[in-house]
Amino acid sequence: MNLFTRELQQNKGFSLLELVVAAAIGSMMIGWALPVYRKLAWQGEVDRYTQMVESGLFNLRSNLGVHRSNCCINFFADSTTTKGLGIHKFGKPNELLELFDKNTSNNLVFIDDTTQDCNGHRIKCLPDDDFTKDYRLIHLENSRESKAVEVATLTSSYILSPPGTSTSGDDLTILIRSSRDKTATAGLRVRCVLLTGNSDLSQGSWNEVGNPNRSACPYNPEDSESSYWNTSKCFCSAEQ
Repeated sequence: MNLFTRELQQNKGFSLLELVVAAAIGSMMIGWALPVYRKLAWQGEVDRYTQMVESGLFNLRSNLGVHRSNCCINFFADSTTTKGLGIHKFGKPNELLELFDKNTSNNLVFIDDTTQDCNGHRIKCLPDDDFTKDYRLIHLENSRESKAVEVATLTSSYILSPPGTSTSGDDLTILIRSSRDKTATAGLRVRCVLLTGNSDLSQGSWNEVGNPNRSACPYNPEDSESSYWNTSKCFCSAEQ
């Protein structure tokens, strides 16, 4: 028997130990990679919805300039089927920004109430009510991204006038975070969209003021008066 034949007989494949070791290494790599991939995918949902919010405000601001109209936005406004979210808490997009009614698959219906801001509407535009029907804060509503995020605002109501400036000079800040299991989303960034009183529009991350490491602003869901909502403690940083 020559040397070549002996080598073929000896190399019949992997041993059981080698297969076990390879399987263990593969399992460890998958166990490490899946959570990382999942968090990247979830952060991507937040980032895409943030872009949708910024685009929606940009388009609204542009339409105001074209049509010379004014729009009042009331984040406390209750529709006939959905209660308005208000400020300093996270909730579903259709409670704050979107006008799609998941119960009826139509637009949310608001009843005129002159005692409330914007006559009780989520968005009320002048001089013609047709603008109210046509204008949106988010153009693509009830999207896959909107079902995966929660939103919040620091402003109860806001008035936009041409060319997209605020009559009060205040800023509008909207926060976006993942609505996934909070125990599994540690490390995901809360994004923000900022529309200043002088019409500057930008997006970024909700970071802690004065922290050189761009740390996320700490959030305590049990404390509605938390510094998390204080713009002197947290701010919308363009640095991601």
